[in-house]
Amino acid sequence: MILNCKNISKSYHVGQDTQTIIDDVSFSIDKGYSMAIIGSSGSGKSTLLHIVSGLLKADQGSVKIGKYKQVHNGPKEKIVVNPVCATIYQHHHLFMEMTVLENVMLPLLIRKTKDAKIQAINALKSVGLEEMIYYYPNMLSGGQRQRVSIARAIVVKPKLIIADEPTGSLDKVNAIKIRDLLYQLQDRFKISLLVATHDMKIAEGCDQVFEIQNGSLVEKKSVAI
Repeated sequence: MILNCKNISKSYHVGQDTQTIIDDVSFSIDKGYSMAIIGSSGSGKSTLLHIVSGLLKADQGSVKIGKYKQVHNGPKEKIVVNPVCATIYQHHHLFMEMTVLENVMLPLLIRKTKDAKIQAINALKSVGLEEMIYYYPNMLSGGQRQRVSIARAIVVKPKLIIADEPTGSLDKVNAIKIRDLLYQLQDRFKISLLVATHDMKIAEGCDQVFEIQNGSLVEKKSVAI
């Protein structure tokens, strides 16, 4: 088992009111498997993914990715971005003043990884952008920028990729290309995948599909396309 989440809850206080976003959610993903979370805008998909990745603190619960466990148990508990997972967002979040190669090398340089340039080039080859390593993001199309963000995710050799609406800002043609690329890379590198999406084609390709309803996860036995 790569990911194991137990009893995750998250609420926000708005004035005198309390709004529960995630309500005692538990789920797990095995090595090499994929899970999609669907639901309406504002339902809590991104909130749940941010908790899993360590970008947001839950009110309670625990997240274990590989051997790394993060416990959310009170205001003094610190959260830490898990070193064995990588995140892909709806928007690429590339540094515009850095080349494609430099953007992909960045997480390796932060980790002081040897041969960072070679590994980054190999990751860009995996997404078909080896000819554009010295381009800047403003020279790329939206689909190409998202490919760079995917290369930046896989370059750290994660056990789990968390993808938050990875095709949400793309046109239909590029969305299909990114969807297919994600599943090709997942299969090639045996990476587990947790994806929040409105794209039912992405959801259809996952091993499990859950819909978030009133803060809870409800498994979908089939996905209508």
